[in-house]
Amino acid sequence: MHDNELGAGVPRSGLPLDIDLSGDIYFSFEANGYFAKITAGREFETTDRLSVNLGNTFGINQGYVIDGHDGSNHIALRFGLDYVITKSVSVTAHVNKSWALDRNEVLLGDNPLIDFFPRRR
Repeated sequence: MHDNELGAGVPRSGLPLDIDLSGDIYFSFEANGYFAKITAGREFETTDRLSVNLGNTFGINQGYVIDGHDGSNHIALRFGLDYVITKSVSVTAHVNKSWALDRNEVLLGDNPLIDFFPRRR
């Protein structure tokens, strides 16, 4: 499949509680639809070398996944650690948990739409 896409994003920082907010949108010319996501996050510096990052993302499909449902797609939470080794080298580790929203099992495009991060059974 061949597709041309157009994407754009707008970040906003300096909000109350030092929260960073961003919105991104991707338009598919092949599907004639878009996928959008809104992300909010905050970084906490614990030492001069270590910081903790918390964030969440909300995704919306509107015709981008052709044979998937339109509307709310997923919500995800993120916990990350950044450790600065030198001025030009750092190590990042993160854990994400993602929940599928409004999955329609009848639609083939919704088959990959699952909760990520295994649950205990």
